[in-house]
Amino acid sequence: MSLPDPTPVEQAVRAAYADYFACFQRGDAAATAEHFTAPLLRLADGRPAVLPTSDDVRQMLETTFERLRAGGYGSSRMASLEVTVLDRTAALARARGTRHDRAGSAYQEFDVLYTLVRPDDTGWRIATLLSVRGAP
Repeated sequence: MSLPDPTPVEQAVRAAYADYFACFQRGDAAATAEHFTAPLLRLADGRPAVLPTSDDVRQMLETTFERLRAGGYGSSRMASLEVTVLDRTAALARARGTRHDRAGSAYQEFDVLYTLVRPDDTGWRIATLLSVRGAP
């Protein structure tokens, strides 16, 4: 049995996520921050945080990238991306994969659930991110 073709909304969400993931891979906090809404709700290790402004989101990403680089981070590899379309303006995306050091050895799994929204014609943005396990 083959899978049904993705809907145009699902395709758009997947494309937006792929662009976000590429920015994240480059460690570009400013470009990565453009993929988020403000305020942003982030849940990691059981601790919720609301980042009220775009500057707060960018700063969180800069801190994340600094921590990853200090730990020898080289790249992330996505094993799966599940997209659930809620309606034409909201979707869930669950990304699973591994982080690798500069030598290419896997050292951490990640599992992150995102809520993406399309508040206007500017495209899909991440409104919440929940680190299910392994994400910084």
